[in-house]
Amino acid sequence: STEANPEHVYDNNGTFIADSLAGIFYVISTNQDSTITDTAVVIIENKNVTEIGRWTVPKEYSLNQNYPNPFNPSTTISYALPYDSKVKVEIFNVLGQRVDVIVSGVESAGLHSTLWNAGHLASGVYIIRINATSVNGNANFTKSIKMILMK
Repeated sequence: STEANPEHVYDNNGTFIADSLAGIFYVISTNQDSTITDTAVVIIENKNVTEIGRWTVPKEYSLNQNYPNPFNPSTTISYALPYDSKVKVEIFNVLGQRVDVIVSGVESAGLHSTLWNAGHLASGVYIIRINATSVNGNANFTKSIKMILMK
Protein backbone atom coordinates (compact mmCIF):
# COMPACT_ATOMS: atom_id res chain seq x y z
CA SER A 1 0.00 0.00 0.00
CA THR A 2 0.98 3.62 -0.50
CA GLU A 3 0.65 6.23 2.21
CA ALA A 4 0.26 9.93 1.41
CA ASN A 5 0.05 10.56 5.14
CA PRO A 6 -1.10 8.36 8.06
CA GLU A 7 -4.78 8.90 7.18
CA HIS A 8 -4.44 8.46 3.38
CA VAL A 9 -3.96 4.75 2.64
CA TYR A 10 -4.47 2.88 -0.63
CA ASP A 11 -4.78 -0.90 -0.77
CA ASN A 12 -3.22 -3.18 -3.43
CA ASN A 13 -6.22 -2.56 -5.75
CA GLY A 14 -5.81 1.22 -5.57
CA THR A 15 -8.81 1.65 -3.28
CA PHE A 16 -8.60 4.70 -1.04
CA ILE A 17 -9.13 3.87 2.64
CA ALA A 18 -10.28 6.96 4.54
CA ASP A 19 -9.85 5.49 8.05
CA SER A 20 -10.67 8.46 10.33
CA LEU A 21 -10.52 11.02 7.51
CA ALA A 22 -13.60 13.16 6.80
CA GLY A 23 -14.13 15.89 4.21
CA ILE A 24 -14.94 16.67 0.58
CA PHE A 25 -12.74 14.99 -2.04
CA TYR A 26 -12.43 15.38 -5.79
CA VAL A 27 -11.66 11.98 -7.30
CA ILE A 28 -10.12 11.89 -10.78
CA SER A 29 -9.75 8.69 -12.79
CA THR A 30 -7.19 8.56 -15.60
CA ASN A 31 -6.19 6.00 -18.19
CA GLN A 32 -2.62 4.97 -19.11
CA ASP A 33 -1.93 8.10 -21.20
CA SER A 34 -3.05 10.31 -18.25
CA THR A 35 -6.25 11.39 -20.00
CA ILE A 36 -9.03 12.08 -17.51
CA THR A 37 -11.75 9.47 -17.99
CA ASP A 38 -14.06 10.26 -15.08
CA THR A 39 -14.39 12.54 -12.09
CA ALA A 40 -16.53 12.58 -8.96
CA VAL A 41 -17.12 14.65 -5.86
CA VAL A 42 -17.26 12.53 -2.70
CA ILE A 43 -18.18 13.51 0.85
CA ILE A 44 -16.89 11.36 3.70
CA GLU A 45 -18.67 11.88 7.02
CA ASN A 46 -18.27 9.55 9.98
CA LYS A 47 -16.84 6.84 7.72
CA ASN A 48 -19.97 6.90 5.51
CA VAL A 49 -19.30 7.77 1.86
CA THR A 50 -21.82 9.65 -0.24
CA GLU A 51 -21.22 10.53 -3.88
CA ILE A 52 -22.79 13.94 -4.49
CA GLY A 53 -21.76 14.55 -8.05
CA ARG A 54 -20.35 12.62 -10.96
CA TRP A 55 -19.45 13.87 -14.37
CA THR A 56 -17.40 12.92 -17.37
CA VAL A 57 -15.62 15.52 -19.46
CA PRO A 58 -15.68 14.39 -23.10
CA LYS A 59 -12.78 15.05 -25.48
CA GLU A 60 -14.96 16.53 -28.22
CA TYR A 61 -18.38 17.95 -28.96
CA SER A 62 -21.10 15.54 -30.07
CA LEU A 63 -24.84 15.26 -30.65
CA ASN A 64 -26.10 11.72 -30.22
CA GLN A 65 -29.00 10.10 -32.02
CA ASN A 66 -32.17 10.55 -29.98
CA TYR A 67 -33.68 7.49 -28.35
CA PRO A 68 -36.02 5.91 -28.87
CA ASN A 69 -36.23 6.68 -32.56
CA PRO A 70 -38.91 6.51 -33.91
CA PHE A 71 -40.67 7.87 -30.81
CA ASN A 72 -44.15 8.72 -29.53
CA PRO A 73 -44.49 11.24 -27.96
CA SER A 74 -41.24 11.68 -25.96
CA THR A 75 -37.59 11.10 -26.79
CA THR A 76 -34.26 11.71 -25.08
CA ILE A 77 -31.77 14.05 -26.72
CA SER A 78 -28.18 13.89 -25.49
CA TYR A 79 -24.99 15.75 -26.31
CA ALA A 80 -21.45 16.21 -25.05
CA LEU A 81 -19.55 19.43 -24.35
CA PRO A 82 -15.76 19.33 -23.84
CA TYR A 83 -15.79 22.94 -22.56
CA ASP A 84 -18.22 25.25 -20.79
CA SER A 85 -20.21 26.46 -23.79
CA LYS A 86 -22.99 28.69 -25.05
CA VAL A 87 -25.46 26.09 -26.32
CA LYS A 88 -28.61 26.18 -28.39
CA VAL A 89 -30.49 22.96 -29.18
CA GLU A 90 -33.40 23.48 -31.55
CA ILE A 91 -35.99 21.29 -33.28
CA PHE A 92 -37.05 21.99 -36.89
CA ASN A 93 -39.66 20.44 -39.16
CA VAL A 94 -38.72 19.28 -42.68
CA LEU A 95 -39.72 22.69 -44.06
CA GLY A 96 -36.96 24.26 -41.96
CA GLN A 97 -39.38 25.93 -39.54
CA ARG A 98 -38.26 25.96 -35.91
CA VAL A 99 -40.85 24.17 -33.78
CA ASP A 100 -39.06 24.20 -30.41
CA VAL A 101 -35.96 25.35 -28.55
CA ILE A 102 -34.79 22.69 -26.09
CA VAL A 103 -31.73 24.44 -24.65
CA SER A 104 -30.56 28.04 -24.87
CA GLY A 105 -27.80 29.27 -22.58
CA VAL A 106 -24.43 28.50 -21.06
CA GLU A 107 -23.86 24.90 -19.93
CA SER A 108 -20.93 23.29 -18.18
CA ALA A 109 -18.57 20.82 -19.83
CA GLY A 110 -19.84 17.25 -19.62
CA LEU A 111 -22.55 14.92 -20.83
CA HIS A 112 -26.06 16.35 -21.03
CA SER A 113 -29.46 14.90 -21.86
CA THR A 114 -33.00 16.18 -21.92
CA LEU A 115 -36.39 14.61 -22.46
CA TRP A 116 -38.36 16.26 -25.26
CA ASN A 117 -42.12 15.82 -25.55
CA ALA A 118 -43.53 16.27 -29.06
CA GLY A 119 -47.12 15.41 -28.18
CA HIS A 120 -48.32 18.70 -29.65
CA LEU A 121 -46.79 18.01 -33.08
CA ALA A 122 -47.90 15.92 -36.07
CA SER A 123 -46.19 12.67 -37.06
CA GLY A 124 -43.21 13.15 -39.32
CA VAL A 125 -39.49 13.76 -39.65
CA TYR A 126 -37.92 16.42 -37.44
CA ILE A 127 -34.38 17.76 -37.23
CA ILE A 128 -32.40 18.30 -34.03
CA ARG A 129 -29.70 20.96 -34.39
CA ILE A 130 -27.07 21.92 -31.84
CA ASN A 131 -24.92 25.04 -32.00
CA ALA A 132 -22.26 25.30 -29.32
CA THR A 133 -19.44 27.79 -28.81
CA SER A 134 -16.94 27.50 -25.97
CA VAL A 135 -17.26 30.41 -23.55
CA ASN A 136 -13.70 31.47 -24.45
CA GLY A 137 -14.68 31.47 -28.14
CA ASN A 138 -11.94 29.05 -29.23
CA ALA A 139 -14.20 26.16 -30.28
CA ASN A 140 -17.42 25.95 -32.30
CA PHE A 141 -19.68 23.01 -33.07
CA THR A 142 -22.80 22.59 -35.18
CA LYS A 143 -24.52 19.34 -36.04
CA SER A 144 -27.99 18.27 -37.18
CA ILE A 145 -29.63 14.84 -37.10
CA LYS A 146 -33.04 13.47 -38.16
CA MET A 147 -35.59 11.88 -35.89
CA ILE A 148 -39.03 10.42 -36.53
CA LEU A 149 -42.21 11.10 -34.56
CA MET A 150 -44.78 8.31 -35.17
CA LYS A 151 -48.20 8.67 -33.58
